[in-house]
This record gives sequence, structure tokens and C-alpha cells, in this order.
Amino acid sequence: MCLKCLRYVLPRPIVRTPADFYGAAEELNSCVSRGVLQLVQSSSPLEQIRRDGPLHDHYFYVFWCAKCGREFQFNVDLYHGYGVWE
Repeated sequence: MCLKCLRYVLPRPIVRTPADFYGAAEELNSCVSRGVLQLVQSSSPLEQIRRDGPLHDHYFYVFWCAKCGREFQFNVDLYHGYGVWE
């Protein structure tokens, strides 16, 4: 683990609502755009998630820290109001 990804290891808020998910998706998309995280696997394009767009019940993303290669997963089930960042 490196200093660059240390903040992503700390517990993240659980996604309970679509608004929570939109906020998390915007933050993660910003991290990918700035080169902090690298998106390596996704169930849906992260950059296409918009507040005015349709949502699916489930989303899954895998990221790597661009500096040290640590893997992070973001798993969201909007149907049940559950999301976790690991």
C-alpha cells in the first residue's frame, strides 16, 4: 500500500440510495481521470453514469492504484440499497 491509495483503504460510506451511488461514481470517475486509480474491470462504463440517466440494479468495478498496483473493488446492489468498497 502507498500513500497515494491509503485514503481508499479507509472505510467508505455504504451506498444506500441512488444519490449515494451517483456521488461515489463521480468521485471514482474523477480519480480515474486524474490517474490516481486505473479502472481494470467494470459491469457498466463508469463515465456513463449520470444523475439524469437510468440505473441498473447491480454494479461492480475493480480498480488498481496507479502507483503501487493495490486492487480495490466497488460492489453496489441498488435494488437492496447496499454498496461496499473493499
